[in-house]
Amino acid sequence: MEAMKMKNPKPWQLHPAFTQRRLIKVGTILWKARLSAAMGAKWELGDSPWSIGCVAYDRTCHALTEAALYAGYRDWLSVAKTSNREFLIKIGGVPLRFYRGDPSQSAPTKYASANLLELFTIQESDDLFHDPTAYYRLVVEVDDWCKPVSVTFCQVSSSGHVSNEWQIQVADDVETHSLDDLREEAVELPPPSVGDDLHKTDHRPAVGDA
Repeated sequence: MEAMKMKNPKPWQLHPAFTQRRLIKVGTILWKARLSAAMGAKWELGDSPWSIGCVAYDRTCHALTEAALYAGYRDWLSVAKTSNREFLIKIGGVPLRFYRGDPSQSAPTKYASANLLELFTIQESDDLFHDPTAYYRLVVEVDDWCKPVSVTFCQVSSSGHVSNEWQIQVADDVETHSLDDLREEAVELPPPSVGDDLHKTDHRPAVGDA
């Protein structure tokens, strides 16, 4: 509760699961997915910010799902999704979602409220939120060519008000590496527990600073 009273609290003061290292790793995934989609765009063939955004969204979801299987991620990162394309990131079991936009502006209506996956996770964990109408979000800002400009962690209220913004400093050499470089160690694992079953969402607690 004390974190909520602070002026401009850091993410880890809002919830200990949101360590700086974890947010940098997730923010880097979002950045790389957006950059990959923008670099592959064919503007002369009719690609648009909408179509590039769709590609970026799919690549982001895929990259996060893949990263959750590998060492350096799997102890604290998990995802859940449904057949109608709802997607949820969980860091140390705490849910958050991402969208493209300007963190200085109000959040889109779609992201000012919880989706089904997020609601399910919140309802199962009484201590996740001190304010059930404030949700954690990652905002990816892009330029006119759909290339990423920033990735910002924030909270969004049900009215769309954005607060407690914290810009994630992605790796300095992020533009020189592909999405495949996120795989730190290949490991043999059973199929990931993601899909359209809401009851299979992950509630692993945060343990230390991953």
